Amino acid sequence: MNPKAEIKRIILQSALTLFNKNGFVNVRLQHIADQAKISVGHMAYHYKNKEGILSAIYQQLTERQRIHLAEFRVVPLFEDIDRQIKSSFELQQDFIFFYQDMLEIMRGFPSIRTIHQQQIIWHVLQIQTMIDFNIARGVFLPLSFPDQGKNTASHYWAASEFWCYRQSVTGQPLTTFSDFRKSVWSVLVPLFTHVGIVEFNQLPLLDTR
Repeated sequence: MNPKAEIKRIILQSALTLFNKNGFVNVRLQHIADQAKISVGHMAYHYKNKEGILSAIYQQLTERQRIHLAEFRVVPLFEDIDRQIKSSFELQQDFIFFYQDMLEIMRGFPSIRTIHQQQIIWHVLQIQTMIDFNIARGVFLPLSFPDQGKNTASHYWAASEFWCYRQSVTGQPLTTFSDFRKSVWSVLVPLFTHVGIVEFNQLPLLDTR
């Protein structure tokens, strides 16, 4: 890695550490520079402002998210869905500030808001594809009304993406994967056919993870 790329990596890692620890709104450029052990002026050569740093970190987040969601475009069996749920939890732990401060970030940075809204649309479409696939293979019940697939996909997305925020405002722990896993699967369980129940019961027990 060349020196310039290494400095940028250190800046982003320092910022991410502070954002996760103290919350995005509570971290100033001077804090990031101190953590990275460089001057604010030197840091500004690589990232002009806090929005530039946030944009770079957000790009890292979305790149990882797209990799994790790629399984929904292949063969999303229940074991694949379960693995994707675990990947989503790990991603949120690594970028927890974004999920806790999402509303503030969306209000304060319109450019990020626009990109994130597009990302949400894409994310929900991947979930809809997963639902359609599992209906076709007989593990999900047929849809009862035209928008049920879209609505279920949106509920699944919200159960996952707003879990950290919900846990924070209710004073619940953020690091319990079993609770996250149960919350997300709960959206899909009502869709199960008998075949779906059998396949689901072959997964590791929800209360042991």
